[in-house]
Amino acid sequence: MGRRPEARQREATDALPRQDVDALIDYRTKGRGAAVAHPTADHFVPTLLTLGAGTTPGQSVTTAFDGIWHGNSIRSIRRPDRSPRPPDSRQEAPMTTFSSRADVRTDAPARYAKQLVSHLSRKVPFTEDAEGAWTTLVGDARGRIIIGDDVLTLRAEAPDVEMLDRIEHALGSRLERFGARAGLTVTWHRDTH
Repeated sequence: MGRRPEARQREATDALPRQDVDALIDYRTKGRGAAVAHPTADHFVPTLLTLGAGTTPGQSVTTAFDGIWHGNSIRSIRRPDRSPRPPDSRQEAPMTTFSSRADVRTDAPARYAKQLVSHLSRKVPFTEDAEGAWTTLVGDARGRIIIGDDVLTLRAEAPDVEMLDRIEHALGSRLERFGARAGLTVTWHRDTH
């Protein structure tokens, strides 16, 4: 069972640029390890939707991210760049984003950031940027952990208040637990719109 996700990853990697829709749709019978990599269709169907909605026959998709994380095959595909769409009189309203910030004073911000990322990355993947900040995406929401001089900054952004609360809780409550001996307290400040 150990190599099946990797085998499925290679098969999808080969089939996507060729737009081999038959191989992708019939992944359960044509793909080695498909039952392990995709025990239910709910994690694979978005790939098919993106492929169908975002491509034109003859144009291949590009892979934005491809890898194995905790034994799971993870892939993010991107539709090819297209010409700008003609102006539409039915312009969409900009999405409202709620955001908040907590600046937590500590003499060990890097240590707490590492501990927080290590703990939370069991559930959600994090990426590190060039400045050393860590970011996770949960649906349309985003959490950031930023290391500063004697400060650890937590940022949360979400399309609604409920999701913002969840991101704040996930980051803040764990940091307070890890820093209980040092008396760390997380106080969130919501940005006003």
